Amino acid sequence: MNEAEFEQHLASTLRLVLPFFQPAQVSSQRSFSIKFGHHHVLVDDQIPGERAKRSTYDVLLKINGSPLVLLELKRPGLPLSADDRDQGVSYARLTDPITPVTIVTNGQNFHVYDTYTKAEIENEVLDENFFTGRIAQASLLAKNAFKDALFTLIESDQRLLFSMLNTISKNTFAELTGAVSDPTRPIINDFSVPRALLGELQETVWEKQFVALTGDAYCGKTNLLYQYYQSAEQNEEAVLYINCADFHYSIFRKLANNLHSLLRFPVDELKLKEWLFLHFDEGTEKKITVIFDHVRADMDRVMMADLSEFLDVFKMDGNRIIVAVDQSVFYQLRFAESRLLNTMIGNNFREVQLGNFTTAEYFAANELLADHYQMAFAPGAAYTDVYRLPRIWRILVASSVRERPGEGFFALFKAVPGVEFLKVIQDTFQLDARLVSDFMPLIAAYIAGLTGLKDLKLKLMAVHLGIIREELALKYLDSSRINRLIQGGYLERRLVAGFEWVLVCKLPELLAGYAAQHLKDKYVPLFQADFDLAYREFIDDCTFLPYGELVACRLILDIGEAGDIDLFSDIINKLLNDEPKTEVDTSAKELELFVQKVGKVRLQMEEGVETVFHTNGFPYLVLAHVLSTGVGDGSAHPHHFRLGLISVLANKEYMIRKADLTFFHEGIPSFEIGRLGSVLQTNIGIIEPITQALHVNLLTFPEIFNGYLSFALKNKMYHLVHRMFIAANNTNSMEIGNKPLARVSRRIRKQYTALIPEIIAYGVAEDETNREERKRIEDRIRKLNIGNKP
Repeated sequence: MNEAEFEQHLASTLRLVLPFFQPAQVSSQRSFSIKFGHHHVLVDDQIPGERAKRSTYDVLLKINGSPLVLLELKRPGLPLSADDRDQGVSYARLTDPITPVTIVTNGQNFHVYDTYTKAEIENEVLDENFFTGRIAQASLLAKNAFKDALFTLIESDQRLLFSMLNTISKNTFAELTGAVSDPTRPIINDFSVPRALLGELQETVWEKQFVALTGDAYCGKTNLLYQYYQSAEQNEEAVLYINCADFHYSIFRKLANNLHSLLRFPVDELKLKEWLFLHFDEGTEKKITVIFDHVRADMDRVMMADLSEFLDVFKMDGNRIIVAVDQSVFYQLRFAESRLLNTMIGNNFREVQLGNFTTAEYFAANELLADHYQMAFAPGAAYTDVYRLPRIWRILVASSVRERPGEGFFALFKAVPGVEFLKVIQDTFQLDARLVSDFMPLIAAYIAGLTGLKDLKLKLMAVHLGIIREELALKYLDSSRINRLIQGGYLERRLVAGFEWVLVCKLPELLAGYAAQHLKDKYVPLFQADFDLAYREFIDDCTFLPYGELVACRLILDIGEAGDIDLFSDIINKLLNDEPKTEVDTSAKELELFVQKVGKVRLQMEEGVETVFHTNGFPYLVLAHVLSTGVGDGSAHPHHFRLGLISVLANKEYMIRKADLTFFHEGIPSFEIGRLGSVLQTNIGIIEPITQALHVNLLTFPEIFNGYLSFALKNKMYHLVHRMFIAANNTNSMEIGNKPLARVSRRIRKQYTALIPEIIAYGVAEDETNREERKRIEDRIRKLNIGNKP
């Protein structure tokens, strides 16, 4: 039935059932609300063409402006039944105020019912006197009649059951939503980043029916499920969201309790199962998705039995189930313990894996951040792997909101996390004394276990995740303390295929935040006993520690701040002399890398193809972070010491940044200039801590930096000038009101732009090319206008 057919059917019906009223006295509403317990539900038949399969339409009729008739309008030719009467009367009883008369008709025959008594009214004239008398009976409707009306509609109208389930889900999600400063709430008010995986999740749910949404801890699974719920509700489907971390008894009992609160009437579990299981079949157009979030390996047996019951019934009626589970827990649930046999989860659920922010998601989140919180990540931060982790955004934003001096301030996060990041971690996760007493031995176990991780895959996993062999951890913590950390959400057990059980720190940044003190206690005495041996062990430990370059930097600064200047200077000089190594190889070889979420990646190198390897980059990475802190040598000219060290690092052709595999496939934008080697593009922001050190020093000491530029230009330190330009290119938002900074930044940009032809000429010329020939190349480049735009 299309819109025109519906209007014609309604008009002819009104002439039949209300012959004593003029058309102007009667108006109709195809969209109205009913009072459903504590909340109102919209009954919307506004567009018949979109509900072509419905046999009845509910219309609220107003006579002279007052709602007096609930019209249950059936398609022409369909017989009238007692079920039609019950549904129509139930709707009329739940409107607010109650609609006194219910009429059921197919446009040819009709029956008139007293809404209050459900009795059929015969031989009555439907005029104004009739309706006036019916309104006076409104107070006579018994409480049980409301209950009957509620239950009748739940059983007869899928939309109302869906509305109830969605209301329960909405209330549960509301309990999980809070301010960004509250890390216990996974969903932030007004800050939901649309995840690209939503479409794939929906498609897989539609096609496969049962889906396991997996991913690392704190990667945003609950937020994605919230977006799934919002989309399903918009599509008039139902989502029943169950937070498994919130209760530990029967799911059906929990739902019955929720419905009791919602409807103001007790609902037993059998009635609930009847509504959920018997109300649907394969032909039902709209479906329910039941979501079990925060599923754990030790899930309560009663809840697991309920999940199994849902699964068995939904196989018959086409409704859907999503279980959301951490990646490692999914493996445990998928296979029976000690046997590679699939379980209920393994046999029935298709995995959809949620990763960290994609590039598009990162920029969408950054835009939301600016709009809602007046803060953003600096240009270049998109190339920092940890800024793709949703949990890191939560930590940084929560800290910035707490420390914001007031309204009108815009916060800009560093493009590369500095040593202050560790303090933010500790301040955000303020562990109580008991947890600290558990956590510190865990760090000791982790550090002690690094030397035992002989396999490269385990070492690379340790860098990303902070893994500890459980066998070793038990030497530092007893099983009860380990279980306490697991229950608190700080650890998880993971079986590394082909290896052994390991403990994974779910917040590796927390491990890093508390590691500096442990390393200081361990290494200060060792440095004093045997400096060279302690240095090598110190570098080895920190290299495979999450955020190890920041931990090493924090330790070095702590030594300096404690007044041990000699040891501080010795470490700085050792780092400076421990240069990265460059190797060139043309032989055939096969390289094996371990990429998170991908696994082993093999690269084939053909013979005769020149391959350049940069190794031992960690010492310079640590030194770059130290130089971002304004550290000096205690002399009358501390800036000369710092800027001198920066000159050495910043004039290197290779990138000085953390070795991560985030952009293994995308790459970082750069270009080759002959013998100058690889040069970063200047429009992507700051992506190296050494360039950030230049940026910090430029912001802090612009006048001193002015002389530093002259030094770099005089000595033709092209890579240094290039990095200085990138630093100056990222001061625009900070130059307002800072005349010295604006003046020096402009000079850097102007001088570098003028220098580009000289840089290109130097790069493309052969080593033996004399100065005159290079000048001719430079002049030709200028004439071709190459390099006018850096």
